[in-house]
Amino acid sequence: MGVFGHVARMVRQFADFTGIKPDVPARSLRSGRITEVVKNGAGGALVSGQSRCGFVRIMTTISRVLLATGFSGAVFFYGVDLLADMERTIFPHTEEELARYVVSQQQRREMNMEPVVRTLGKPRHLCNKSVYEEFLRRCSTGIWRTTMLNEQLGFYPERGLIRIGSGGPRCVVTYGSFDMIGATTYAHHIDRMAKSLEENNFDGNLYYRKGGYPQPEGWELDYADVPYAFKVWMLKEAHSLGFPSCMWLDSVLTAKGSIDPLFEIIEQKGALFVRAFGLTKDPKAFAEQMDMIIFPESLSALQECVGVPVKTHITGCVFGLRMDSGYTTVFQEIYDKLVKMRLPFYSRFPTSVCLGLYALPRRIVSAWLSICRISQDHSTFGGGAHFTITLNNKERM
Repeated sequence: MGVFGHVARMVRQFADFTGIKPDVPARSLRSGRITEVVKNGAGGALVSGQSRCGFVRIMTTISRVLLATGFSGAVFFYGVDLLADMERTIFPHTEEELARYVVSQQQRREMNMEPVVRTLGKPRHLCNKSVYEEFLRRCSTGIWRTTMLNEQLGFYPERGLIRIGSGGPRCVVTYGSFDMIGATTYAHHIDRMAKSLEENNFDGNLYYRKGGYPQPEGWELDYADVPYAFKVWMLKEAHSLGFPSCMWLDSVLTAKGSIDPLFEIIEQKGALFVRAFGLTKDPKAFAEQMDMIIFPESLSALQECVGVPVKTHITGCVFGLRMDSGYTTVFQEIYDKLVKMRLPFYSRFPTSVCLGLYALPRRIVSAWLSICRISQDHSTFGGGAHFTITLNNKERM
């Protein structure tokens, strides 16, 4: 069956399933099993979670644009449920929590980081367009790129725990907002991560949030504008569920091999951090690198708060902590203090620089882990980069 045959067939399925005859042509992306239908009006659009080819990416983009521009119609989701055979526990949100997310999102959308960036930035930052835009984009992540729910598209927060393999004390932790990346959202990539862990024989759990926001102590939502602050708080929530060893993975990551060696480092050394790629060991050259990564005022506030000079920064997309370690407890207290200051997080790599202060005195930065090796996977992001987890060589401290 050709492309247009698939279009015609899926339009008929759409009409039969919903009882609505689309006034706007529905877009068939790939034949598959219907998993969800959200009815909003008379028109129709089909959205797939399992993109496979260039045509699919184009059609996905068209559907997304229709919805984002105020299209009123039935949104037709279909694809394969990757987690159908996995044991899941869902922790429901209260109406009060949902209302707080709405208020927080509205307040953050009214914020503007550009005056802050222009005040903190020096001529060497502001005159370089690409550097300035990167600073502004990163510092604005908590404002524009942490969408907790999207009522127009029918995206509501979900907090859950997925048992993988035989389960156990090891817990992978992730968070995905409802912001778009390629043809789908960060939240919708979490299922792919869970499936990849199962395929690589991981015995443990995956604690996740799709949308919403972690609040282990109850006050964290007030600081949702701080870029990437949620990562450490997600680990704290997982620890509150009884998991002693927790590893953060960005929601777009998938495992291409066993991650047991990573957890062994966490359990033996108390933490796992990976030195950021491309850093020089020459002190003068490193200072020049850092000068283009973090504003001077942010760096000063960071070092003054913790009393440790910044000599490295780590990769923020994967790290792990043994949560029952006394040193981890102290670090979490310092981390919360840094978040409440906000200023230390205003950089091009907010989490990386702050987490590096934990890693340095403990000498647990591992240079041997090639985590975040980038390979092109057009079926995943519709033309973007697909991150994978791999191991390389032997440990070198």
